Amino acid sequence: MEVNKVYDKILSRSVSGNTVNYLVAPKTVHQFFSIGITFRKIPDYQRPYSWTDKNVLDLLTDIRNISDNESASWFLGPVFTVQTTPEDQVSDLLDGQQRITTIQIILREASLVFLENPDISFEGNAKLRGELDDLVKDCIDCLIRRVSRGENYALFETEESVKDLFRSYILGFNHLENSTQLENLRVEFEERAILEKLKGSKTAGRILKTIGVVKGYFKNEFYNNAKFSKLENLENFSNFVNALLWRCWILEVPLQRHDDSIQIFESLNNRGKQLTLVDKIRYKSLIAAVSADSREKIKKEWKIVYSGLESMEENHHIKNEDDFFKVFFNSISGADITDENEFIEVFSKNYLKSDETILKFLEETI
Repeated sequence: MEVNKVYDKILSRSVSGNTVNYLVAPKTVHQFFSIGITFRKIPDYQRPYSWTDKNVLDLLTDIRNISDNESASWFLGPVFTVQTTPEDQVSDLLDGQQRITTIQIILREASLVFLENPDISFEGNAKLRGELDDLVKDCIDCLIRRVSRGENYALFETEESVKDLFRSYILGFNHLENSTQLENLRVEFEERAILEKLKGSKTAGRILKTIGVVKGYFKNEFYNNAKFSKLENLENFSNFVNALLWRCWILEVPLQRHDDSIQIFESLNNRGKQLTLVDKIRYKSLIAAVSADSREKIKKEWKIVYSGLESMEENHHIKNEDDFFKVFFNSISGADITDENEFIEVFSKNYLKSDETILKFLEETI
């Protein structure tokens, strides 16, 4: 068997005569978002967005560290996407959604620089004003694609439970005229996000926190940094955004859309990027569902589960989500299990039999 047949089953590629070109390619952040693919989205089996404040600050610091050195670059890691053919206009994010969601938020917040600094005067520094105008446009090119009749659509779609919420953040914060409109819209968005969080969406809560972290970082590091003048602060900000767009890069690995992608997803998250026990159970329950209707019911039930677990954790009834399920599965097995693989085995043996038993598991959990 020819060696390339192994990759033919997995990697997206183009074929010209006898030549096979695999589409694995390094891309800047700007290239990844703005060129080619119509939009990227999160598949159902992905974990919720869960980056902590520290994760977000670490990324912001990494970008800041290269921002003043024009020859420096930063590798953001590989991003695995699912793309059947080179002509596909929709790409599923198999791995990398935490980074990509965070980068989208950084880009959106960066695009609001003029509204966040309404009193700044660029007198005597028209060059900086022009640079910032161009960078805002470049950020928006990574967020939104303009189509006919003035309609726009977001280039990235997060998980189903907060798809509309995140789209409103990307699209709704465009073309605002003044800082008052911005603050009013922030209040409306925060109220919507809190409501979704109360309904059980972990992603909504974390997105709201990440927006706050990024906004606060920009304010402290660039907008109100006492070490520099206002214009010097914005020069540093310009360097930061330029570094993110053009000197931070990823390695995109597009896969074909078939069962191998699920195996790769599980493999990726078991080697250095550990899923929690809860992540694995949710993932397995979603991909094991046979009917689309059942999958929708399962997703809705998981929202309730996450809401309950978060409430129990906040009220110190449990240390963390995994501890809850360890007690849950030990009560089922009648044993004192400590190994994660054994917990998964108990779950699979008792509940991964049919759509009905998966829903029964979620009912018992609730």
